[in-house]
Amino acid sequence: MGISTGRFDMGFNGISAMCLDVYGQGQSGDLTIAAGTTAVLSADMYYRNLVVDGSLLTANYNLMCLSLSGIGVIDNSGADAIGITGGVSGSTGTWPAGAAGQNGEVTSA
Repeated sequence: MGISTGRFDMGFNGISAMCLDVYGQGQSGDLTIAAGTTAVLSADMYYRNLVVDGSLLTANYNLMCLSLSGIGVIDNSGADAIGITGGVSGSTGTWPAGAAGQNGEVTSA
């Protein structure tokens, strides 16, 4: 897979083998998310090139990439609160869901 330089092994396009062990080898391929578009992960993804100009919701899944660019948003938030009711926790992917938000209260002056 890689070439030996005598000092360390080189992998994909000169990326060290140690980085490939951490970030994957780009087996999910390339992905571009256009402005105005929202994508939601449904599994762990290991992209070679990831361009996010829209929104990418990770849904508690792992997101690894060898190259990341764009001006969009990568988010793993739970749901927003509604009135004084706290938001529910995010969905469960590879990582367990976080805690739900706490309820607020109404006070009068």
